[in-house]
Amino acid sequence: QLQRIFPLQLDTRSPKKPVGESMYQENRFKMLTKSKPTDAKQLLAQAQEDVNTRYAMYEYLAARKLEMLNGNGNGNGNSDAIKTPEKTTNS
Repeated sequence: QLQRIFPLQLDTRSPKKPVGESMYQENRFKMLTKSKPTDAKQLLAQAQEDVNTRYAMYEYLAARKLEMLNGNGNGNGNSDAIKTPEKTTNS
């Protein structure tokens, strides 16, 4: 019996507003735009790219199906599963 499950389910929507809109509401980020505007712009672009990449990865993982053969969901397989020998150490 083949079971198909989706082990990851996203409970949030994709980000609607850009990272900068939230970041620049805080003084610590606003100060960076005044003291080092070029660095602030570069860091903001990196942060936005990171958010986009991470969410795309989460969407990809959530869309993947896990197929289990004769599994009961506990990771041990069925009752006919072959048990691996325990490790032994030489004394």
